[in-house]
Amino acid sequence: MLYKENENFDSAEKNYMKSLEIFERILGQDNAELAVVYNNLGTLYYSSGFFAQAREMHEQALEIRENCTHINSTDLGQSYANLATTLHQLGNNEDALQRYRKAISLLENSLSNDRETFAIACSNYALLMRNLGKKRKAISIEKRAQKLLRKKPKENLASSYNNFTSNLSQESFSTEGAKLNALLMQIFVKSSRKPSSISAR
Repeated sequence: MLYKENENFDSAEKNYMKSLEIFERILGQDNAELAVVYNNLGTLYYSSGFFAQAREMHEQALEIRENCTHINSTDLGQSYANLATTLHQLGNNEDALQRYRKAISLLENSLSNDRETFAIACSNYALLMRNLGKKRKAISIEKRAQKLLRKKPKENLASSYNNFTSNLSQESFSTEGAKLNALLMQIFVKSSRKPSSISAR
């Protein structure tokens, strides 16, 4: 959904900018909390179609998180994933692939804490592979995501796997995979072809 002409966008952007100003003044420019604001501002820009601005914000968030001594792999992986998604949308596919691989490597190490972010990154990575004509690689990534899907309660799936479900429905998988797809199709209201950006929680 685009918010370029929506007053909610202007209000949200203003609030994030004010938060950045306050956090920079109180916490300094290298605080992890500042990275959260940059990340969410980047997500706002992304969802509103301002991809160049989103890239800038996600690069800022990533730089801060890389310099933080106590940052966890989930947050760092989130920044790599969001930067990859933005680069993907801008058509910088090679850079996007590198960031996706780094994100998935980091997020795989924190699966016990955040399966959702890992699954979104895998879904977006598979979508890019499919766009590049690398269908087999995309299927391999999606099958891995299937394993994660089976372990999550179905009521938490809808927002995380819309791209995955859309892609999965176009391929021939095993009977087990087909059954899973049928279940997922009952859960989702709609699917999207646009890779998803991840907000910090």
